[in-house]
Amino acid sequence: MAIEPPSLAKPPTREQLRARREYRRALRRARNPLHFSLRSLTLALTLALLAALAIAGLALSLRSESSPPAAEPIIDISPLPAASFAAPPTERAAEGEQIILAAQTPANLALTGPPVPTVILTDTPLPLAVGLLAEVVNVGVEELNVRNLPNRSSSKVLFRAAAGAQLQLIGGPLEAEGFIWWRVRDAQFAVEGWAAGRYLQAISTQNGG
Repeated sequence: MAIEPPSLAKPPTREQLRARREYRRALRRARNPLHFSLRSLTLALTLALLAALAIAGLALSLRSESSPPAAEPIIDISPLPAASFAAPPTERAAEGEQIILAAQTPANLALTGPPVPTVILTDTPLPLAVGLLAEVVNVGVEELNVRNLPNRSSSKVLFRAAAGAQLQLIGGPLEAEGFIWWRVRDAQFAVEGWAAGRYLQAISTQNGG
């Protein structure tokens, strides 16, 4: 009986290799909290320069002559004319009778106004749970940050997922800093981290494996 040779694994694409390199670089930055990128140093120098310019501008403004105070506006408050209301005529009911007065509606009265919007009933979304497949929602044109720790103060961003991206829920939930965090995995690029649950919506009950 002939034995077929094992099939060769498909080599990763250029996009997958780039995503893995960014993922490993983010992991190194997360393990070294004293690491500062060139972009961070440039931003810090720019902020320092702006602060120096603001202090110089404040010093120059203090030396300039103060402008005269603006005249206070004069507000004229006039009493509104008293409105006169005519009481509707009343009738006295005879003993043992009950009279109900109601406004008369003209036969040719037409009601105008904006159209009432149509209410569309949709299915209740699935609650998030480990083993489900979730979609990134409510991020607009931004992207969802996936971090190495379930918080924002002491964590680093490992990768980002755009709106509509599908992530596997593999851990959680954990509550921290006002967010419910879930551990997610991007099956396409084989990377994982923690994401805020308010930006995830379960779309399948299939286990991602």
